[in-house]
Amino acid sequence: MKRVVFGLVAIIVLIVGNSVWHNSEHGGKNLFVKIQEDEKIEMKKSDNGHVTKYKYSVIGFDEKGKSQEIKLTAQYSLKHYDYLKVVTNKKKGVLSWKEVKKQEIPKNPLFELEKA
Repeated sequence: MKRVVFGLVAIIVLIVGNSVWHNSEHGGKNLFVKIQEDEKIEMKKSDNGHVTKYKYSVIGFDEKGKSQEIKLTAQYSLKHYDYLKVVTNKKKGVLSWKEVKKQEIPKNPLFELEKA
């Protein structure tokens, strides 16, 4: 009986540990960004002079309205006043981003974005 209980506890510990590790490596938190006209943009050009990468340094807001600086990369120039949902990870930085409509943004981050 003790072996069965010990085995179940070991399995539970492994499952929880794996879940925590997976979230720290692949999970992230959602931040919301509004691309402004005065955003810092760095452009990387290829040998023939064409822009191949745009790097943006922006301020994003989480669901509680707390701000965080974000550095994101795009293969094309983002339009001014577009809203983005950015998934970030403490270890890896920006994991993904996508354009969203203003109505899709929660109340607290939207309030902060409109103030900026």
